[in-house]
Amino acid sequence: MAYYKHKVDQEQRERERGYRQFISEASMPVMIIQDGRIQYLNKLALNLYKTHYIEDVLMLPYLNFVEEQDKLCVGDLLQEFDDNGHGFESVSIAMQDVHGQSFCVKISGSAIMFNRKSSLQITLLDNSELVNVRKRADALLNVLIALGQPYFISDKRFNIKTVARHPLFDDVDIEEDIVKHLPKSLLSSHTGDSVTFNEKHTNKEFQAIKIKNAAGDIFEILFFPKM
Repeated sequence: MAYYKHKVDQEQRERERGYRQFISEASMPVMIIQDGRIQYLNKLALNLYKTHYIEDVLMLPYLNFVEEQDKLCVGDLLQEFDDNGHGFESVSIAMQDVHGQSFCVKISGSAIMFNRKSSLQITLLDNSELVNVRKRADALLNVLIALGQPYFISDKRFNIKTVARHPLFDDVDIEEDIVKHLPKSLLSSHTGDSVTFNEKHTNKEFQAIKIKNAAGDIFEILFFPKM
């Protein structure tokens, strides 16, 4: 029995050593949570926290690094894991690094064994830039609405989702008169490209802002008058 126990313990240590090496070399930020506290994280996760020293975050409550507006959501996810051992699908939250600076991530969790204890493995996808693009687009849209400027919004296939109520679009079929003439290259080119809207012998240029999701895929395009 003693030999058998020694062999099982040795095999467990080998598995954990292999797992530590795996997540250390993983191509995405990964951290391990036990009882709501950070037990381990790889170098890419440390980069998100803006530190080179694991001691800066090790054993601290994960909620310490979650922005106030998302603490309840994350707390519920951690509690669900503690109660039922369930991981969770991708969730967008705001966090803080060790200096108190905010950044945005999408996190997902799965159940693993770590140091012989049920643990939550969390992967993090930094989507701060994409969130900021969405916020800037929302702010611009609010300005356009306040100023009574014409605009329209399409999905990535140029299917119209929203059209502003504006005299420029009177008696105009957006789908026929504008969208079918949009260059397909618009999807692969850089944000800031423009398209021309021919209306009653008047050419009006529209700027295009591509809104992307956390995976970097276009899900919306906002068209507004070029300044």
